[in-house]
Amino acid sequence: MKNPYKTLSKKIMYKSEFLTVREDQILNRNKKGIYSVVFRDGKGGISVIAKDKKGDFYLVKQWRYPINKEAIEFVAGKIDKNETPLQAAKRELFEELGLISKSWISLGQYNQAIGFCNIKMYIYLAENIEIKDKNFQTNEEYTEMIKLSEKDLHKYIKSEKIEDDLSLATYTKYLIYKNKIK
Repeated sequence: MKNPYKTLSKKIMYKSEFLTVREDQILNRNKKGIYSVVFRDGKGGISVIAKDKKGDFYLVKQWRYPINKEAIEFVAGKIDKNETPLQAAKRELFEELGLISKSWISLGQYNQAIGFCNIKMYIYLAENIEIKDKNFQTNEEYTEMIKLSEKDLHKYIKSEKIEDDLSLATYTKYLIYKNKIK
């Protein structure tokens, strides 16, 4: 498909250390309009499916300010300036849950919320996870560990206890990897 947009001008409306909001004046099939775009500063983000030797999944429960309620999600975070996606995934797994893994598999990538932003997400499977520090306490992100069997994970998804797009996309990539979606 040919790009139907012609950009007439670009203006930064907001900028912080985490993101930039830009408003573009556009022409779309000879009609003027405005297109707002959110840019996440940096190299994108990661999401991790963490599983132990028994096949149980480890997720994060935390309060999410934008929706004003707690959420249960797969481990996720941004890639810092001097990190690879895999290094970020390892760091986030430890920072959020105190877990480590020696077995890492890339499940691919996707672009998050492409209708208005440019965030590329890298998805990983961390198998045979271990608790690195048995005394690991709630950290600066105030997260709580949730351990679920695959059956319970499916119940959480069906009942919308897990409802964020990142976790649902991450789990879809996992199902594709396991050949459960063909």
